[in-house]
Amino acid sequence: MPAPNDPNQPDFPADDPVYRALVQHIKNLEVAYQELHAAGEQKQKQLEEVVHDLRAPLSFITAYIDMLANDEFGPLSGEQKQILLVVHKKAQQMSGLVKSLSDAEVAPDFSREVMSLAGAARTAVQSAGAAAEEAGLLLIIMNVPDDLPDVWANPNQICRVFENLLSNAIKFSPPGGEIVVSICDLGPEEKALRASVRDHGIGIPAIHHDDIWKRFFRVENDLKYEGTGLGLSIVREIVEMHGGKVGVESAPGAGSTFYFTLPYAPNLLE
Repeated sequence: MPAPNDPNQPDFPADDPVYRALVQHIKNLEVAYQELHAAGEQKQKQLEEVVHDLRAPLSFITAYIDMLANDEFGPLSGEQKQILLVVHKKAQQMSGLVKSLSDAEVAPDFSREVMSLAGAARTAVQSAGAAAEEAGLLLIIMNVPDDLPDVWANPNQICRVFENLLSNAIKFSPPGGEIVVSICDLGPEEKALRASVRDHGIGIPAIHHDDIWKRFFRVENDLKYEGTGLGLSIVREIVEMHGGKVGVESAPGAGSTFYFTLPYAPNLLE
């Protein structure tokens, strides 16, 4: 809407029908935005309540399992201890699912800064090292030049992207395999970096290459693996909020390469 005293803009009379329609349209947009914002806050609140209601009893269950395992209620037989180990493992799996739900929402208003994408990759690889070693896998960072341009992003969120992709690769890779993290500069035309995580896992049929980025979607041949189907959707949401894109190159039995792009930092776009 033009400023009332701007000499360079036409002065619309208050009773002009076009002016009135424009004002009403702006008011409708403001109301719609407020309703959308309120709905998002309510959805987040409901999710937090569900997570809290699940987390509390799980804490009690885990505590009692530990007490039983320590013979605080009397000695257990070997068979009873084996059963208790199974129950403890299932409780840990449930805790992981609850954590996945709590991480499912990505706040759109996170702060950003000039940062190194390579640095975020190295941090995530270091964090995933123990899980990879336990699974009998080798994590490798290669093809990451020292002179890569910086990106404009939130370091914690980008580490989360790498961690989700690495967790996915570890889950579906056979023991003895390699997981390779690479980053390249797409050049002055695209003005973006491309990061990828390549594994030698079970692979994904081409028909599902778009579906895997949807919330809760799981390919039929991976249903035997633990998970909620949220990891890749979170990756997509974070990357797209940063102005980037996601993609996958994969085929059944041939492994997968998940990749994403991020634009250069603003000072490099001028």
